[in-house]
Amino acid sequence: MTDLTSPHDPLPGGISRHDIAQMLDDGQNVAPELQEIFGEEAEEHLRTIYDGLDRLRVDGDDREALGNVRRASHTLKGAAGAVGVRAVTRLAHRMEDLLDILFDEQKTVTSEITILLLSTADRMQELTGENPNTASMVKAIADLFVEYAKHLSSENDTTASESGAAASAETTDSSADSDELDPSVAAELAALGFAEGDLGF
Repeated sequence: MTDLTSPHDPLPGGISRHDIAQMLDDGQNVAPELQEIFGEEAEEHLRTIYDGLDRLRVDGDDREALGNVRRASHTLKGAAGAVGVRAVTRLAHRMEDLLDILFDEQKTVTSEITILLLSTADRMQELTGENPNTASMVKAIADLFVEYAKHLSSENDTTASESGAAASAETTDSSADSDELDPSVAAELAALGFAEGDLGF
């Protein structure tokens, strides 16, 4: 549960509820054409994520499924950053961080982790549609960040260094991962008159 005295109080990972609300506001300002194209691409990546997580619920050692989910979350992160859906970018980034740890076998896939990943996919799916900025959505995303902080903090180091790295990652998500946008999606955007420089990819 997230119980903060102020929306500006930082959550583990260096983000606040105010930051989340601002990201959701930004997502509502995405051009309808971009939102539609992004939604179509996101649907494909989310399908891959759900399929992989279903397999991991049956067999936590399924390396192929883990790799599929990891790649899909990475690509979704870049696509979201390219069009400015920052809430999805940040959630996909946290998901990818945890998947990297699982893939490197620093942690094992547990039912708790699977539930966290599924909950993240559910929120991202909601955000690729109407992108609601409601108190309940802000709280749901905030609670996810709290849960990710528990799993991403190493046993011997829970200092603020990770929080600083996570906070600074937001500034590079859009540019660093923009090259992950699918070429066919980039072509559709160009046909709508959006230049590469406008989107950062």
